[in-house]
Amino acid sequence: MTWPVDPALFTAFFLMTTSMSMAPGPAVMVVASTGVEHSARWALITILGVLTANVVWFSLAGVGIVSLSQSGSWIFQVLRYVGAGYILWLAWKIWHNPPTAAMAREDSERPRVRKRGLYARGFILQITNPKCLVYMAVLLPPFVSPHLPAGPQIVIMAATALLMEGLCLAAYAQIGGAISPRMIKPAWAKAYSVFGAFLLAGAAVLTIMI
Repeated sequence: MTWPVDPALFTAFFLMTTSMSMAPGPAVMVVASTGVEHSARWALITILGVLTANVVWFSLAGVGIVSLSQSGSWIFQVLRYVGAGYILWLAWKIWHNPPTAAMAREDSERPRVRKRGLYARGFILQITNPKCLVYMAVLLPPFVSPHLPAGPQIVIMAATALLMEGLCLAAYAQIGGAISPRMIKPAWAKAYSVFGAFLLAGAAVLTIMI
């Protein structure tokens, strides 16, 4: 029986992508903050936006466009600064709009949430993330066996990466949702806004320094 992927390479890929999905980063912080502000259920929409952007990145990798971009290319530079700017904007929003008592209410009592805004938050964050370009152009190719058709391998790896990142982000959304009721206390809300803004600002700085 011929496997569509090399078992050894796929195992290594699975371990790498799972560890990267679990590691805290901008997407994790944004999803967790959405859970805090709107509940874990609404954070799933932001996760969908992140995963949609990942589908775009894997599609570009599949047609070979990403492989044409090197870390010093103008595409990488544009993504780096646009992505950092967007992360800084999210940090500013968290800093100036700390959670309020309304966020600790039951879902039926929460202010109306714009689903498109939550989706766009995740999509824009991930599609402008230069680390995705590095992942697709540098980290992914070594796990694609030259002895097997590339298409099926990329499809399977993409499905695996989407599944693992979706599960990890959903876990962080649940953590954010569990913290949400504590935001009824001003001290907790202020601490959250300062900590969240600090982490996102740090992520923006690291993005520029890549």
